[in-house]
Amino acid sequence: MLVERAEIIREKGTNRSQFLRGQIEKYTWVGLGSSYLMNEISAAFLWVQINARERIQTRRMAIHDNYRTALLHLVAAGQIETQEYPEGTEHNAHMFNIKLRDLDERDAMSAWLRARGIVAPFHYEPLHSSMAGKRFGRFCGLDRFTTAESARLLRLPLFYNMTSKQQDRVILSIEEFWRPKGLRKRT
Repeated sequence: MLVERAEIIREKGTNRSQFLRGQIEKYTWVGLGSSYLMNEISAAFLWVQINARERIQTRRMAIHDNYRTALLHLVAAGQIETQEYPEGTEHNAHMFNIKLRDLDERDAMSAWLRARGIVAPFHYEPLHSSMAGKRFGRFCGLDRFTTAESARLLRLPLFYNMTSKQQDRVILSIEEFWRPKGLRKRT
């Protein structure tokens, strides 16, 4: 049933897939759907990125690694936490998050950065808290971590053409967040 529905959506709301398999004599519109074909301009941009993927990925990894190294003293001081990667695994530098103590501290850091022209949004709302999650899903088990950990996450800017100067400004602003407070330990 879900496969058939997905085919209808993919085929612009028609049962064309069934027609192509010889299951029906003609096809017609039977539900909602859309066109997911890429236009030529988008394809041209994508082609350039595909050809530059190694250079793009190398730069993203450098930005990610620089955040990790530059913020290590704040991790050691107990001010933030950064992502952990299990031994033997790799990541793609899709994003770089820091975790603050709680929601209030995360919101204060986000506002601090925003006041300095730096966009650092909180990460995603947990699925079970989202409108769709409440409507279509349910949380299994106890929510001992998901909501609390999500409330602590702040996503730092990370994009391929981010300059070292831009990243240094982000890092300096994060460091300055604690200076007036005197780098106190978390309790």
